[in-house]
Amino acid sequence: MKNVFRQLNVKKDKGHVNYAFGLALMLFVVLVIMYQVQINAFKSTSQGIEDAIVDAALASAIPDIKEYGKSGNLSLYSATKESSDGSQTGKHMEQLEYSWKMFVTALSAELDLDENMVPQNKELYGEKIVINDYRIYNVLDDKVYIWQRSGNNIVLTGSAKVGTINAPNGIPITKTSVYVDISSKIRGFFSVTIHANKKKLVAIENR
Repeated sequence: MKNVFRQLNVKKDKGHVNYAFGLALMLFVVLVIMYQVQINAFKSTSQGIEDAIVDAALASAIPDIKEYGKSGNLSLYSATKESSDGSQTGKHMEQLEYSWKMFVTALSAELDLDENMVPQNKELYGEKIVINDYRIYNVLDDKVYIWQRSGNNIVLTGSAKVGTINAPNGIPITKTSVYVDISSKIRGFFSVTIHANKKKLVAIENR
């Protein structure tokens, strides 16, 4: 009789082991699926931010039609005899400031941001969107003029021959382009967030 009871106990123990193993395997599969869903969600949101940057950059880069018709330059302002160094003032500065405002307006519309650049959709984005860098590489003939947002203004920070300088992300400047560096936080499941930093150079010929 003792041998019979021992065999029954062994079968019962094996049943418990199989049940625990099956439960652990099921939990593992669920975690793998959740992880994959989370990664896909992060990728989708991250791609959405990149697309928004490109669209906003293109919206802000409006070529000067007169300059294009005169020289074929896709420039944001026209060359003038009074400004041989390319550092335009007055009307041309207004155009550059307008480009900046258009960028902010378009980006806010794309990502549903309020006036403080804070996302309305808290389920996807975390804290405020931060624009770390906004530059306009304006090409006139064989020279490129670098304009950068500094404080409340856009200032000329330098110039060089076309093809001899690179944007901060390493891409050579050959066409009038807008460079943007943006930081944000993307939310995931269980309040998990990741830091996203996007650096894009957008040539206005892609409009």
